[in-house]
Amino acid sequence: MIAAAKTALKKLNVMMNSGLRNLVSFYKNMPIRIKLMLILNIAILVPLVTISFVCFKNSEDVLKNKSINYSQDILKIITMRLNDYISSLDSISTDMLGSSLINSYIQNDKISEDNVTVYHTQDNVRDYLKNQIRIRGEVQSIGVYLLNSNLPNCYADDNSQRESIQKILPKDSKLYYELLEKVEKSEGEPVWYLDSSKGKVKHIFYARAINDRDNYKMCGMLVLMVKQDWFNTVFNGLINEDMKKTAVLSDNMEVILSRSGADSYALSKEMFGKMNGSHGFFTDMKQNTLISYITVDKTGWKIVSYIPLSTLYSDVEYIKQRIIISLICAVLLMLLISFYISYDFVTAINALVGGMKRLQNGEVNVEVKLDRKDELGFMGTSFNTMVKEITTLQKWILREQLTRKDAQIKALQSQINPHFLFNTLESINWMAQLKGVPEISETVTALASLMDASIARSGKFITLAQELNYIDNYILIMKKRFEGRLELNKEIDPELLEVKVPRLLIQPLVENAINHGVANYRGKGVVKVTAAKFNELIRITVEDNGAGIDPDELEIINGRLSMNDEDYFKYAENNGLRGIGLENVNCRIKLFYGPQYGIKIESKKGSFTKIYFDIPHEIDEKIEKLPAE
Repeated sequence: MIAAAKTALKKLNVMMNSGLRNLVSFYKNMPIRIKLMLILNIAILVPLVTISFVCFKNSEDVLKNKSINYSQDILKIITMRLNDYISSLDSISTDMLGSSLINSYIQNDKISEDNVTVYHTQDNVRDYLKNQIRIRGEVQSIGVYLLNSNLPNCYADDNSQRESIQKILPKDSKLYYELLEKVEKSEGEPVWYLDSSKGKVKHIFYARAINDRDNYKMCGMLVLMVKQDWFNTVFNGLINEDMKKTAVLSDNMEVILSRSGADSYALSKEMFGKMNGSHGFFTDMKQNTLISYITVDKTGWKIVSYIPLSTLYSDVEYIKQRIIISLICAVLLMLLISFYISYDFVTAINALVGGMKRLQNGEVNVEVKLDRKDELGFMGTSFNTMVKEITTLQKWILREQLTRKDAQIKALQSQINPHFLFNTLESINWMAQLKGVPEISETVTALASLMDASIARSGKFITLAQELNYIDNYILIMKKRFEGRLELNKEIDPELLEVKVPRLLIQPLVENAINHGVANYRGKGVVKVTAAKFNELIRITVEDNGAGIDPDELEIINGRLSMNDEDYFKYAENNGLRGIGLENVNCRIKLFYGPQYGIKIESKKGSFTKIYFDIPHEIDEKIEKLPAE
């Protein structure tokens, strides 16, 4: 089974690779005009479709969030109104509980007043309650229920045709005892009680305990039956077409208030269970409805709005249609533009290809005419120029070959001259010794040593000790010239004497110090050569007490020394520099050690000049193995 699966996978892989190769081959063989149109359309369509989709989704989210936020704001306003109404009922009940009439009526049971007095007090209480109903439009009926008392309860209505609290909530009814139980457990706080049937509230009761002023025990119950149509005023001026279905639900899913058939919405317990926060929203996918809710803190009721998704997304569908129409128009326009662009490009390219084929076939004086100023026009002009200059370029190549051979011959001749001079100096040395002229012999020997160094027969690199020996020989010759006005001081770290350095790296700097520094100084010239360790490198310094360098000239020299090879050679060619002395040493340092190294100069006019450079302790093995010149 596993083997069969592996075989099937291999076959599938082979088929996919074969299909991919065929697709690549088909693309490569496709005419460039078709390729251009394909690439242009893909390059335009992909971003266009992507942007359109992103814009649509963003618009959808914005409109959805806007509707949700609007519904939440409306629900918050309804909540504020409900809280105001509830606070109004709290104020009414507090005034009644503090009324002297009600409290004196309760006290009648204790002082055993006669029936006339009791009746008179009861009548006053009833008038007081009616007056409260007349002043407060939110109350339909009020009942004062006394516990464990021989006195009758007091009731008052709004004189409408509605049912009285006395009939709806008689003292011996189940409804009464349920309400009484809630009031007893409320510890003096207001209690809301809903009389409902089939999930819809028929009567709304607001009740508070009446406590005895002497012992603060509950002795009665004040019950207000609230007008439901008064509660409906919380919706006035707030519900728009999108929020027609809005309802106030109890914590038992009972419909307290509703608008536009919101009570007919079949809200499942699962959906109601999602309303566990102070506010929020969710989608009922079964009924394609967005449900927003907010909780009334004082009662725990939920104010719920039901917005059909079709209503919510009506604007989104409109935007979607507009985007699709715009996208189709844009695609058609892009097709026309891509056709024109591809035709324009391909016409010019075909003209160039035709010219190249004619040139390849040996045709002379080929010319491509492209009346345009863009890159293709530049290519056409360049092609025509190239054709005209082919003969000229052939002549230049021939001339370059002749010049190169001539340079090679001169290089060979220049190698003969130092060898001839070295051999001649050796002959003079022997003649001076035979004639007994040691000074001439000493000078000629030193000069011969320098000539041997320039010939470089022993390799490109020598030890620092050997380089210092060349400097000693050079100073020996120069002392003959300056007749005691020249002194050489050396401060060399002994550990560095065996370090390999390029041949004649320091001697040209000493020569430069003498010729441009000490030679122009009337006093005794001192040249100091230092080699020491510096930041894991070797710092070599040549310093003289000569004439110094002018600041402007010093800046020019340092700028020239800091150039890279390419810039320096261009500068040298344009300014006729011969590449000897400082520049020669500087170029060799950069060549052997890297462009980050090189000579630096410090100087003060009439005081001193200091030339120094840093090199690593070791040379790249490949460079060190280069043969001698």
